[in-house]
Amino acid sequence: MQSDLSNRQLLNIVSQKPTAIEIKKYALEIIKRAGSFTYVEEFLRNKETEAMTEIKRLGGNPLLEKYIETLGLGAGK
Repeated sequence: MQSDLSNRQLLNIVSQKPTAIEIKKYALEIIKRAGSFTYVEEFLRNKETEAMTEIKRLGGNPLLEKYIETLGLGAGK
C-alpha cells in the first residue's frame, strides 16, 4: 500500500476481523484508492501474456491455451 495512513487504517480494520458490511466496504475503498486492484490486474495480465508466449514458444498446446484463456481476466466479460 502506498499511503502510510491508509495502510495503517487497513491494518487496523483487518486486525479487528469486522463482520459489519460498512466496515468491509470502507476497507475495500481504501484498497481501491491505493490502486492495489489496478496493480494486481496489470500484474496478472502480464503473467497471462508471459504464459501464453511460453506455451507458443514451446510449440503450442491448444488445451492449455484454452484453459488459460478461460481463467484469464477477460473470461468474465
